[in-house]
Parts: sequence; structure tokens; C-alpha cells
Amino acid sequence: MNDYLVALLLGFSFGNLWLCALLVFSLQNTNRATCGGYLLGRVLAILILSLAVAALGKVVTIDKGVINIASGVLLIGFSVYLAATHMYGWVPPWKKPRAAHAEGEDGCGHDCKSCPTMGHHEYMSACSACGDDKVCSAEEPEVEALTRQARVVWRRDVKEKKISGFAVGMALGALRGSTLCTKLLILVPLLLSASMFKAFGIGLSFSLSSSLYPLLGFVVGAFALKLVKYKRWLFGISCALMILAGIQYLINGIQFYHLV
Repeated sequence: MNDYLVALLLGFSFGNLWLCALLVFSLQNTNRATCGGYLLGRVLAILILSLAVAALGKVVTIDKGVINIASGVLLIGFSVYLAATHMYGWVPPWKKPRAAHAEGEDGCGHDCKSCPTMGHHEYMSACSACGDDKVCSAEEPEVEALTRQARVVWRRDVKEKKISGFAVGMALGALRGSTLCTKLLILVPLLLSASMFKAFGIGLSFSLSSSLYPLLGFVVGAFALKLVKYKRWLFGISCALMILAGIQYLINGIQFYHLV
């Protein structure tokens, strides 16, 4: 049961990408069929990857203690990173060049004054709480194609062809889901020791919980925007819960080797 809860917590530990006023505003102007296909494709890809890792675990034998310790270290490390970057404004060295050169490269001002939400009374107050490190979330690689239609409406410089349709969205979601993102990598130790049935449950828990925030943006964007002002609390709670889970895995791993 703990493994399923960790997968759920990991999915709920959203990145700043899904709690940005600009991004939610974009998603509400995006083709719904494309969005639905994107979410389904992403879920299926994560499930297939989870089963594949579990199948690999049947071939490669790893001590349960090692798996627990690895899970604990990864969970605690990711939680600390999430808190440092999204709660305390730390910019990792590998992101500094991007933040420094983002201004003016793509026709987007990368600040609240240039944000299209400032022209909409419902979103003006949410924009100041966005905190996207001077990079527009609507243009992040993960969702750039989905928000392209909205950026055309805003008269942004969009060079690529607009996409639409359930099948196209599903293909895009599968492509994103099949890329081993940081969060999914954290679940690898758990999946290596899981049965195929349990791996399916872990993958499903993670894929559904991590899809909640974009789903809110697609379907009920106005409600999703209300979460922005509680962003710091949401980040803090999710990080604290994952750290506690990580500590428990560490203790289990150490006890496996009778060190305590």
C-alpha cells in the first residue's frame, strides 16, 4: 500500500508548470479533443513503461534493502530539490543560462507585465503569484504544442504548424509519457521489485494523480487558477509528505541489513 501512496504523492507533487496563470489561461483556449488525447496517451505510455521496468526486475535481482534505500534517497532528494526551486527561488546551475537568455528570444516578454492574463480581470491577481523564473510556462516543451493555438490568438511568434485532434494529442501525450521524466525515474526502484499487477497499479496511480492539475486546467481552468495563491502551501505539504515517506524507506532498508 505504501508504494501506491508514494506514486500518488509523487504525481500530486506538481511542478510549477501546472500552477501558472499563463498556462491555465492557455489550456482553456486549447482544443479539448487534443487535450483528451494528450492525457490518455500519456497515461498509456506511463503504464507501458512501468510494466517494462517491472519485467526488467524479474531478470535483474536486486536486494530489497538496496531498493528501499535507493527509494528513500531519491524521494528525499527530489523533495528537497522541489522545495528549493519552487518555494525558495533557487535556480539550478543548468537552468541559469536558459533564464539569462530567455528574454526576447521567442516574442514573449517572460514577465507579468507582458502576460496576456493581465488583460483579463479574472487572472490579473493570479499572474503575480506565477513565479516562473522569467520563462513562460505555456512555452515549456511539455505543453508547447498544446498551447500553440492560444499563442496564435495572442499573436505570439509561432513558427510551427498548429496541431489539433484526438489522435494527434494522443501521439503527443504518448511521446511525453514515454520520456523518462525525473518523477518516473524516482519510481524505478519500486517498480523493479514489483509484480506486474503491482507495477500496473503504481503506474496508474502516478499517471492519474500527475494528470489532475493539467486536467483541471483543460476542463475547469477558473478553479485551477484559484490554486495558484495556495501554491507555496501545496508545494510544502507535498514535499513534507514525500520526505516522510523517504525516511520510512530508508529505515526499512537499513533494518533489512540489521544495522539498527
